[in-house]
Amino acid sequence: MEKSDMKAIRKDIDALKKSVEKILVNMNKLEILKALLCHRPGPDPEGELTDWAKKELEEARRIPDTENVSLEELKNTILRR
Repeated sequence: MEKSDMKAIRKDIDALKKSVEKILVNMNKLEILKALLCHRPGPDPEGELTDWAKKELEEARRIPDTENVSLEELKNTILRR
């Protein structure tokens, strides 16, 4: 290959690299926009439980401790398998 051909190929490769970089930047911007548009509120910054969490906690507290499996028991059961 001649030097001029190699220079042209190198120039094309550099142009492709720049195009790919621009595409990646735009994809990142789109991901940020998607995250902003689809934002679902997270946990309450004040640490308050949601109504659902309060209900689940109330139900869990109704179960006597004797009916629950201890962590030690669970570990032993798993390790025996």
